[in-house]
Amino acid sequence: MTEKRETLLGCCATIEQYNTVAEAGFDYIELPGRTLAAISEDVFHHWKQTVHGGALPCLGLNAALPAEIKICGPQFSETKIAEYARLLCRRAAALGVGKIGIGSPASRELPQDFPIETAWQQTAHFLKLFCAEALPWKIWILWEPLNPEETGFGVDSIEQAAHIANLQREGISNIGLVADLYHMARKEEDFRILEQISPFVRHVHIASPRADRGFVTEEDAAVLKPLVRTCALCLENISAEIFSGQIRVEGAASLKLLRRWLQEGQATGSYS
Repeated sequence: MTEKRETLLGCCATIEQYNTVAEAGFDYIELPGRTLAAISEDVFHHWKQTVHGGALPCLGLNAALPAEIKICGPQFSETKIAEYARLLCRRAAALGVGKIGIGSPASRELPQDFPIETAWQQTAHFLKLFCAEALPWKIWILWEPLNPEETGFGVDSIEQAAHIANLQREGISNIGLVADLYHMARKEEDFRILEQISPFVRHVHIASPRADRGFVTEEDAAVLKPLVRTCALCLENISAEIFSGQIRVEGAASLKLLRRWLQEGQATGSYS
């Protein structure tokens, strides 16, 4: 994470929810990459009109990959990855996107007997291919540690940061991490872990760690407030990435809460 940047709060949503996200008070929208790559050129033109003619910028993409584009595993295909990355990065750049998060648990599913070392070699190659397509557009590619309820591969945040550090040492300049506070909370990784990986973090996702994965509320304060305050001290953008709840109601209330937590963290310079 970089210092002395304004913390913006965004929402992962569909293009159909664009106006609702704006009305709720968010600073930007984050759109689904796999949908962006799948639409026709005519529909893509409508997306561009919506974003460039509206009140909110689109700063990033989540849900980047369809299940058939494999990060690793027996169906790994360099050709498919490069073609998909080329299309997605071109369209992302046309929307003004600066960051593409790579989580996509279905794209990193592995057979039980698949060698982990081979999976990491394939993942590194996948990320290099994506970064190469993204670099001319000045787009960051951000690997996202998930949690073991969703995948058995690419989970531990410290381990993932070490892999990203290796790629950076190889000269990949537009590679980093998404720190997803929902996944961190589900894994019981606290703010100390977030501090350790923060040099590699370029974007943050958040949702309630409760089963519904909805918008953050005061009920989540014990777990999430220290993590959010850590983000406040490093001043990175945070996107709500939720699976339930109404943006106009719960989203607006969560936005106010997160802004208060951020302000408290900036004012006190502490995590708790």
